[in-house]
Amino acid sequence: MEKMFIKFLVAIAFILIQCEHKEQSNAVPPTPRNIVVDTYHGVSIEDPYQYLENLDNKQVQQWFRAQNDYTRAYLDQIPGRTALLNRIIELDHSMPYTIRELTVVNDYFFYLKRNQGENHYALLFQKGKSGPPQILFDPNLDTVNLSIDYFTPSPNGAYVGIGVSQNGKEFGKLLIYEVANQQVINQLDDVRFARINWMPDESGFSYTFYPHLFHKDANQKFLWRESKWHRLGANFGDDPVLFSSKRYPELPITDIDHCLVNLEFNSEFAIGYLIHGVSRDLTLFYTKRAELLNNNKANWNIICDQFHSIQNFGLFNDQIYLLNKATNQVVTFKLGQQSIDEAKVLVEAKEDQQLMAITVQQNRLIVLAREKGKSKLLIQNLAHEGAFWVPELEGPLAYIYKICPTKNQSSLFVDCRSPINPSAYYKLDLINKTFEPLGMRYQPSNLPAIVLKTIMAESHDGVRIPITVIHKKGLALDGKRPTWLIGYGAYGSISQPIFNTKDLAWYEQGGVLAHAHVRGGGYHGKRWHDAGKLATKKNTWLDFIACAEELVKQGYTNPSKLAGQGTSAGGIMVGMAMVERPDLFSVIISRVGSSNRVRSEQRASGPSNTAEFGTVQDANKFRYLLAMDVYHNLKKGVSYPAAIITCGYNDTRVPAYEPGKFAAMLQYTSSSNLPILLRVDYTGGHKIGSNANSFQHELADRLAFMLSQMNVPIQSHFE
Repeated sequence: MEKMFIKFLVAIAFILIQCEHKEQSNAVPPTPRNIVVDTYHGVSIEDPYQYLENLDNKQVQQWFRAQNDYTRAYLDQIPGRTALLNRIIELDHSMPYTIRELTVVNDYFFYLKRNQGENHYALLFQKGKSGPPQILFDPNLDTVNLSIDYFTPSPNGAYVGIGVSQNGKEFGKLLIYEVANQQVINQLDDVRFARINWMPDESGFSYTFYPHLFHKDANQKFLWRESKWHRLGANFGDDPVLFSSKRYPELPITDIDHCLVNLEFNSEFAIGYLIHGVSRDLTLFYTKRAELLNNNKANWNIICDQFHSIQNFGLFNDQIYLLNKATNQVVTFKLGQQSIDEAKVLVEAKEDQQLMAITVQQNRLIVLAREKGKSKLLIQNLAHEGAFWVPELEGPLAYIYKICPTKNQSSLFVDCRSPINPSAYYKLDLINKTFEPLGMRYQPSNLPAIVLKTIMAESHDGVRIPITVIHKKGLALDGKRPTWLIGYGAYGSISQPIFNTKDLAWYEQGGVLAHAHVRGGGYHGKRWHDAGKLATKKNTWLDFIACAEELVKQGYTNPSKLAGQGTSAGGIMVGMAMVERPDLFSVIISRVGSSNRVRSEQRASGPSNTAEFGTVQDANKFRYLLAMDVYHNLKKGVSYPAAIITCGYNDTRVPAYEPGKFAAMLQYTSSSNLPILLRVDYTGGHKIGSNANSFQHELADRLAFMLSQMNVPIQSHFE
């Protein structure tokens, strides 16, 4: 068998070398088939491109290069693409700066900022609203394509932990900065999403450690995660484990569980909690914080398990506050004296309202809710009875992305986002119940008039699916508009459209942008999520099909002018929509898309995803995977639409081979003779476009490809 495989790789090498020396042609680079048969629960499945999973193999690497070269040659010759790229860059540069991820601690503002023409966001800080901004860490000064993945300031702003990685790999270094001196005082290498949680006195923090990050088997890399304790001034190598299966074998901790410890509350208690893979339902424990940090074996007491559907929590003294997503309530009880069975309901959602998150600020509980697509804030005083709803924020469908609580009991900060306006930051006066803009947003003066509306589509089972539709005012809805339909539908996430100046390039071409809020996402809360996962996953792509049909029915577009896009787990949605209705779309875009779920447990992120999609270890759940596997559901001889399939070669979530296998199979099966392109980003990971320049080029490629396949000439004159 091994000799046969070696001969097979030699054959691939020969073909690729031949291709390399041929004059450039319109021919798709050939992809040899080597059928491997995998059998699951009595079902045999042929997998002809499984060899592409070996990204370390030189012949496989050459195949990716050949595919990307073909894609690059095809896209570069599209008439008007260069003009479109220049317009996207011009629009991006029309914003002197963009700011995101504002965090306020002790009147210090920490935020990410990218100035006009810069490739990366830098981390800045300033004292108060009007203090002079100072740069703490600037990846633009480096030449190795570093980007900031996350940052976490300490409670008083004296220190900040910054996670950085190269080329979108999402694992790299954790840098601990002393803010006053703007110097690194310690560094941890080979870390992935550390999830720092500081002590109130800033003496140290808990963080996540991946003990098997360099395991030879990919599907072991993200297992048995631990929470460690780092005291400032100590060596990272000496950090003790606070919370893990190995340290507490008596606790119900499994290999996919993410172990975390929350130390930040002004309480004698520490909260240990388990994130069960990608499930949002938490298991919570509590113990005495002093006992835990003294390197003793702590006595962990159960607060709730994952079957209680608790997805968010807060702590004030010894009172725990829990967000129950199943009942849509906030409940509370006293640690050490009561149990969850004795919990009192503190907040109950209104009809057609979803409670999204809670946070505790001193003696106030802040509840973020969602109602009819807009955000609502409830402020509950914990010292005495009394609560009030905050007046709504600006604009249609404006929503609160992030709450920034402070030590000040009279105010907090919010990050507000909208589909038609740049992100804005506000200070909320809790006494007068008013919002004050912080002035950290640049508002372009020449934005065109944009129409924003929500329409409804009826899905296969009668459920109504919301669609957010955006286009320029005055656009003639003649059934011929180039329409870009985007969806996601996984993990209970809300696919919320967010303003981006570069999207104006699509509106200027007469385009319609639509977001389908399909099941599997969180538009209507937990029930919406549960109706699009595991056995009900089919609803996700059937909802997407219904949304596409509704756009046609309402006169926005027709199938020859309709593109469908899904990113990451949204690759299942858009891929299976194409499989079931290849006649409904002219273009399919799968961005770092999941498309081969049957093999997903072989990759690093696979084991953690079984609660969302299924597992080959169980006969029924294997059938769920097979039903949503785009790669295995493609049929030879079907006239599939044109497709652009993207991958980041450094992707640790959806490895490049998965989009690669999908592209190879689609090229083999489709009879339409329409282009099937595999676009490879060698400087990016799961976040395609890990810097501004690469994102500009990738967007230009997507828009140009869509318009060319819709037979819509690209305009070079923009208004």
